[in-house]
Amino acid sequence: VGKSVLDFGCCEGYFSRELAKRGYSVTAVDVDSRRVAVARYLSIINNLEVNFQVAKWENYLQQETHFDNILFLSVFHHNILALGVDNAFKLLCRFKNKARQVFFEAPISAGKISWTSKNKKDLYDFTLDEFKAKIEKETEMKIKDTWHGKRYIFLLEAT
Repeated sequence: VGKSVLDFGCCEGYFSRELAKRGYSVTAVDVDSRRVAVARYLSIINNLEVNFQVAKWENYLQQETHFDNILFLSVFHHNILALGVDNAFKLLCRFKNKARQVFFEAPISAGKISWTSKNKKDLYDFTLDEFKAKIEKETEMKIKDTWHGKRYIFLLEAT
């Protein structure tokens, strides 16, 4: 939908570059300045225009900004592990009125995160329906579709 994309947790910018190749206007955000530097370099040598930013997603969304699409892939579980379940989910309210669509991916159980320390493996364990309900409640968006794979990907739409 639309032509603008915000890619949170862009890492080395794979999705950002692929979308830029397809004509999307892309802003890519990551907390790691080294990864952003690599992503920027890879975009430059491929003659692609991507606006890279070093920031936390939750801070970036406090700006007056709106995108057609937001990619939020492999990011949210880091917030849950660092802040706890309740505090992390409360941050999702920052997605309100920021996009027409959000592609949201996160493990529904800490036990499914291979690199998580043993003391965090039991931090959270949701059913699919519980996880979806919490996302919808906090974002005030509706889950239109769910893709099943190693981790679920939810397509949220503004209501």
